[in-house]
Amino acid sequence: MLHIPGQYSGGETAQYRWTQTKAELEVRVPLPAGLADGSVTCEILPRSFAVRAGEEAVAVGGELAAVVVVDDSLWSVERD
Repeated sequence: MLHIPGQYSGGETAQYRWTQTKAELEVRVPLPAGLADGSVTCEILPRSFAVRAGEEAVAVGGELAAVVVVDDSLWSVERD
């Protein structure tokens, strides 16, 4: 991951990858193949988020270090 102190940072875990700038945070979660349309949900709250996939309770989620503006947030699913 690219890291430019004060401008751009990110990281990777076994469950997801993330990048951020001072203004934006992007989280990429690999999803299992074969999920039905509409089976992925994302809940974004001012201090936390949760991604659910299929029957899994939570694919990934947690508390955020700063408050986000929920109305300015979006999520999407990309298929290969």
